[in-house]
Amino acid sequence: MEVIQKKELCIVHIGMPKTGSSTIEENLFLGIDDARVRYANLGVVNHGEPIVSFYVDNPSSFYYLSGLSADDIFAKNQKNMDLLINSFVAIGNQIEIISGETFFHLPDICRKNNGLEKFKSLLDRFFSKVVVVAYVRKPSDFLPSSFQQRVKYHNTKTLNHAEFYHRYINLKKFIEVFGTENVHLWNFDPKQFPDGDILLDFTTRLGLQPQRSKIKVVNESITKEAISILFTYHFHENGKTDFGVRQNNLSFQLVELFRKIGSEKFKFSGQFIQRAIAANQEDYEWIVRVMGEDFKETPESLSAEGVDNEHELMHYATQFIPNLVELAGDFAKDLKLDDTPQTVARLVDKIMLRLAHDHR
Repeated sequence: MEVIQKKELCIVHIGMPKTGSSTIEENLFLGIDDARVRYANLGVVNHGEPIVSFYVDNPSSFYYLSGLSADDIFAKNQKNMDLLINSFVAIGNQIEIISGETFFHLPDICRKNNGLEKFKSLLDRFFSKVVVVAYVRKPSDFLPSSFQQRVKYHNTKTLNHAEFYHRYINLKKFIEVFGTENVHLWNFDPKQFPDGDILLDFTTRLGLQPQRSKIKVVNESITKEAISILFTYHFHENGKTDFGVRQNNLSFQLVELFRKIGSEKFKFSGQFIQRAIAANQEDYEWIVRVMGEDFKETPESLSAEGVDNEHELMHYATQFIPNLVELAGDFAKDLKLDDTPQTVARLVDKIMLRLAHDHR
């Protein structure tokens, strides 16, 4: 059996959703100001999907492999594995960094295949030490961001927090597999980053050559006004026109169009956050024990204002019917304009029809 000369260290950034992962990855992909360090060469900025796809329980249902035959899945995974191993064995560096948001979900989507254990075994073949790092956000911070992402790109039509609460227990599974001393969890608080720069914080914490971001990925958030309109449209799904293969492209255009509406930041009420915590009490108490009391949500830290339920969010959307009429143009000329969420949904569908017509 071939003896592999192990490198010193592999750093696995597992990127809890909405914690600046894209800024870290884009900059590391551009180049690292430390001769000891390489960002793993998989030909892509984000390593999550290519690596997690080796271990998923149901490959054909994993979005990265969607639509591929069993032979194509095997070939794609083999190609990515070859690229990864070639990067690991390439000379010139002793530290390798891999990063991807999808790693955070690996314990869930690779459970039956013992994917996390297999991932560690792979890394142990090539590195003397493996450390796992992640920035972690409080529920009051990540729940609005997670909900917003699902409204934008996943047609979410419910405020059931179970659909967008990311369970911290996934981090516990990394600790169990890699060891407490090898998993580092950091509070995601941009106000505490040196010069507000997450890459500078990331490299400094890891004892690497401090490096500043050349690219700062712009926050893709949209306003409360836009979220309320999109949510109302998704909620009334029976009134939607089916645009077939054009659906995803038109939906993306719709989100971009609505960025121009309003300026208010979306947030959930303190009562909503408290209900989400109560429903995940064991999970929440575990992360507070790990992160420390400063991570704990308190009634004083939670806003009394913010969205509390679906009815409230859709009622808010009715204020922007005039904006939607203007965007729909002639496509809305025969529409009865009641001051109701149903009218909002019908107008959004008319805007989709206009977009389809304008971009034939």
